[in-house]
Amino acid sequence: MKPRQRFLLAVCLVSLSGFPLTRAVTAQPKQTTTSSQSIEAADELVEQISSLYQAGDYAEALPLAIEALAIRESALGLEHPDTINSLKDVGELHFQLSDYDSAQSFYEKALSYSEAALGQNHYTTAVVLNGLAKVYVEQGDYNRAIPVFERTVAIVEDVNGVEHINVAYALTSLGKAYVDTGAYERALPVLERSLSIRESTFGTESEEYASGLHSIARLYAATGNFTAAIPVYEQAIAAYQADPNSEDTRLAASLVGLGTTYQELNNYSKATPLVEQALEILERAYGKEHIRIANTLISLGSIYSAQGEYTKALRLYERALSIRASTLGRDHYLVGASLNNLALLYAAKGDHIPAISLYKQALVVLEAVFDEPNTIVASTLHNLALAYTRQNNFDAALPLYERSIEITRSLYGTNHPDTARALNSLGDLHHKNSNIAQAVDLFWQANAIEEYNLSTVLASASEARRQEYIKGISASINANISVHLVDSLPDADTKKKAATLAATTILQRKGRILEAVANTSQALRADLSAEEKVLFDELNTVRSELATLKFDSDSRQTDTDYSDRVRALEVRAEELDEALARRSAEFSAGSEEITIESISRNISRDAALVEFVRYHAYSPVVRESGYRYAAYVLTNQGNIQAVDLGDAEPIEQLVSEFRQTLSNRSERAGAIAQQLNERLIAPIRPFLSGKSHLLLSPDSQLNLIPFDALVDERDRYLIESYQISYLNSGRDLLKLQTDAPSRQAPVVIANPSYEGSASRAGNGQRSVDANSLYFSALPGTASEGSAIASLLPAATLLTEQQATESALKQVSAPNILHIATHGFFLPDVAFVVPDANSRAASFDLVDVETPAQVTSSNLENPLLRSGLAFAGANSRSSDGEDGIFTALEASGLDLYGTKLVVLSACETGVGAASSGEGVYGLRRAFAIAGAESQLMSLWQVDDTGTSELMQLYYQNLIEKKQGRSEALRNAQLELLNTGTYQHPYYWSSFIFSGDWRPLE
Repeated sequence: MKPRQRFLLAVCLVSLSGFPLTRAVTAQPKQTTTSSQSIEAADELVEQISSLYQAGDYAEALPLAIEALAIRESALGLEHPDTINSLKDVGELHFQLSDYDSAQSFYEKALSYSEAALGQNHYTTAVVLNGLAKVYVEQGDYNRAIPVFERTVAIVEDVNGVEHINVAYALTSLGKAYVDTGAYERALPVLERSLSIRESTFGTESEEYASGLHSIARLYAATGNFTAAIPVYEQAIAAYQADPNSEDTRLAASLVGLGTTYQELNNYSKATPLVEQALEILERAYGKEHIRIANTLISLGSIYSAQGEYTKALRLYERALSIRASTLGRDHYLVGASLNNLALLYAAKGDHIPAISLYKQALVVLEAVFDEPNTIVASTLHNLALAYTRQNNFDAALPLYERSIEITRSLYGTNHPDTARALNSLGDLHHKNSNIAQAVDLFWQANAIEEYNLSTVLASASEARRQEYIKGISASINANISVHLVDSLPDADTKKKAATLAATTILQRKGRILEAVANTSQALRADLSAEEKVLFDELNTVRSELATLKFDSDSRQTDTDYSDRVRALEVRAEELDEALARRSAEFSAGSEEITIESISRNISRDAALVEFVRYHAYSPVVRESGYRYAAYVLTNQGNIQAVDLGDAEPIEQLVSEFRQTLSNRSERAGAIAQQLNERLIAPIRPFLSGKSHLLLSPDSQLNLIPFDALVDERDRYLIESYQISYLNSGRDLLKLQTDAPSRQAPVVIANPSYEGSASRAGNGQRSVDANSLYFSALPGTASEGSAIASLLPAATLLTEQQATESALKQVSAPNILHIATHGFFLPDVAFVVPDANSRAASFDLVDVETPAQVTSSNLENPLLRSGLAFAGANSRSSDGEDGIFTALEASGLDLYGTKLVVLSACETGVGAASSGEGVYGLRRAFAIAGAESQLMSLWQVDDTGTSELMQLYYQNLIEKKQGRSEALRNAQLELLNTGTYQHPYYWSSFIFSGDWRPLE
């Protein structure tokens, strides 16, 4: 038997792909004289076969189908339409029993006779082709399956017309094949067309429409876009329930789909009852021992297992195994898959002895079934090797890993993610066995594959999909740093390789999503086609509507469908994001290779790049060693120096205390600054000899402190010894080679008129309910704006009623963008629809003091929780906008070519700090928009002191021609040396990130 190349252990496809087991002939050729009694007997058998098929009793139906075929072949001949149908029926039943070689044989015979007798473009030929293509899918031969599905669509369109329901069925089969092969951009329009036909034929409250929705939801889930999949699954369930003639068993499939999607989001409280309900439906329909419930038992068991409810999971897995063994036989590959599932469960419990036994049993079954290399055997070999590794039985594990890698490479080539996974596991074995040199070599090989696939995903996926992929390979960055810093390395050569591996991985991964999103935006801005402009404009409109909706309390009071409206906008934004990302893939693919050499070439002699990284330390002796910080230092000589900085928790506690003492002007700030210096800078100071410029790339909570205000061993602020520039990643240095021209003179926006009418009290509990925010006037920004505009040739100054959100959205890559207003960053809370009758308390503007995991979840988008206030903000009305400009909207600005953005406002540099991805807030948004460099604040700043700092900054920048970072440092030093503004609260709030060089 040829293997199915794409196989999910917990799921086996057993449903038809749209074409039912019915007669498909519209015209019959002339029949010869036959025995009417024999033909009647065959027809009666077909009726029995149909009933058994609908009940899922395929094994009982098969001998009857073979008997009916023999009668018809004898009585009617092989080219008679009824005989062709019987050939197809036997093939279909073999297919349902997973005997794909036999299914292929019968379908191919049926196709040969159908084409000869009825024609290549006959509907019966299309039905047979569809069945044959399904066999190819189960055999993993998509290169043969997809053209056959495409031919099926063409025939059905020709026979029935392009809007016929049979076309919808054929399109669904084709769309599913596209999904299975990862051709998501081809799948979506095909499945959407199928859905449209179903809607026009049956309406939106029908089983057929629900089935079309289910296929689209499955597509979203396959891409990792779970937030988009959920509402579509919910619509499918509602459509099934609205159709009084709908089969509950089809509803069950969508319940399982929705439940497993919630499982992916770790929302087990929603996942569990959905899949339990599906299981109850299937048990009522088929009984508790039917083959059709086995997959659902496994899905529910997987959910229980993920929650640590191993006893419940074990019972379900054992039931599934028993059903498959009794129905299909002990030597069926699905029995091997069930044995593998059981073994995985025992391994999760830490019971490796029974796990090993079950893996061995699974291998016996699978290797007997499959006579060629295939993924399920490779996965089982890998899992067995992992179990042996965890028992320290390295001799037993090694050949299993090697076989798994060999099979995976033979199936998928050298760059498949499964190959990287296997190489990392083999490296982990050598790591644990103290063969560090071999471990490093294997981790290098795996890293090269991960980088290859990461580049592909980042070039063409949505941000949500990018986040999911980065999360999936996060273990390797922890392993690569750990093998360098945690272990004792045997020799200088291994030490150098390990250091280069760790540093390279950090440079490749850190801030990579931000860079990809910015590249997408810049690529589209640089060369927008008419079609792309429509998509881009729609994306910005959707983001603006989403922001406005979330800040509009009136809509929440009167609109009971508020959450549906928000979700629909979020789903549409995700779709547009992905579509635009695909169109910019060619631009992104041309980026320079990320290596130590390419980065170090762009570091000046007086500078040092310092990459801070928060990592989960791993030791072969103690598997879970907790989160720690490390620093990697790189100079223009290409030398890598690194040091582990210690546990993350005490460092992050100091960060929190430091921010508090700075923002409230406490005298304790100096003492905390000294402690942070001892933790973060003193360990790397030996590597900074002769350097006066620090290029710092912080990570996680370190993004939220001004390193300039740390106090060194000589009781001096770091700003007095170093010029400090911040980078999202050392990769930012590669951007210095590109220079996009500005397209507009400088724009200065200051002193907005926040009043429009009396402010309203907020009524919600959600973080984005900014209606409890009241923005007071900032008189210092008026003089600041005038003074700065006077220094900038041909600058546009917008103040008071002109300082609107709408005016900002109209800018097109001004040379400098300066905004002096209120900024805000709101707490990270779960998305909750407010009670329309409740009255919420006001809240303070806060920043995040704990690490944030920015992934698909039920938390609000952090880019909707930070922003700027413009004219009319207190009344939420100004020039068609609400005066609240969120970071999400800022990410859509056209700033590709803008040399400097200055946000002279409160908390514009804070946000949700994420390990590896910087700060999700305005800082990130303006980088996505294309700004070369940014000047932003870390806490609520003093109006007068800020105005003075800004004027000094621009005098240094414009009149004295100082570098963008140097100009800030000198302005801060001048404030530091005054009596009024000595405390770092005044001068250190603003940090500079990006290109530090002078403006041209």
